[in-house]
This record gives sequence, C-alpha cells and structure tokens, in this order.
Amino acid sequence: MGRSVLAAFVLLAACGAGTAPPSTGGALHATPTRQEVVSAMVGVSAPVGACGEGGAVTMEIELAPDGSVRSAAARAPDPSATVREIDVRGTPVEACMVAAIGAARVAPFARDTFRFGFPFVLRR
Repeated sequence: MGRSVLAAFVLLAACGAGTAPPSTGGALHATPTRQEVVSAMVGVSAPVGACGEGGAVTMEIELAPDGSVRSAAARAPDPSATVREIDVRGTPVEACMVAAIGAARVAPFARDTFRFGFPFVLRR
C-alpha cells in the first residue's frame, strides 16, 4: 500500500515515529495535521508490518495532547474493504502492533484527545 493510499485512508478515517515531534513554533494546533499523522504512522509502518503475515488491519489510535500515543487497538475487519482485512483483535499480533505504534509521535496539540483510524499492511 503506497503512501498516497495511506494518506487517503487518514482523510476518510478521522479528520512521528522515533524521535522528537515537529515544532509548532509556540502556537498549538487544535489537532495534529493530516501530514503529521501520516508521517508518524508511515514512520512506524515497517515495525507494525513485521508483526504478522499477510492482510491489512485498521487500527483505532488515540493520541494524547503531548503528541504521544495514548492507546491503539485493532478494529473489526470491514467486509466491504477493497483489501483483505484480517481480525487480529485479542491476539499477539495485535499486541505487537500496539507496541510498535506506541513509538509514533506528533507535535503537541490543544484538544484533550485525537482519535483516528489508520490501515496497516502486514507483510508476508
């Protein structure tokens, strides 16, 4: 799944990985920007993708105001999805994905929370 497809899913779903989140120059946005969310999720896509073998999983992700991941959980598969979604809820695959997503960071924002869905592809 390419970056443009991932960006499209973020747009439909709700609206950095590794090191420090981008600076906001002092003024906080109400919510993270789409670009920040996509960048953070693409940044963790390799470790998330290594958690399983084949299929797609949409994760429901909640961010805290400091830009860290507050929670993440697999959604139930959508039978109308254009790619094969698999059900990993309550499995070690979901736990692995949650741990990998926990490394993502965005810039701090003003709202109490920000929730969105994001699709990940598990590699074969």
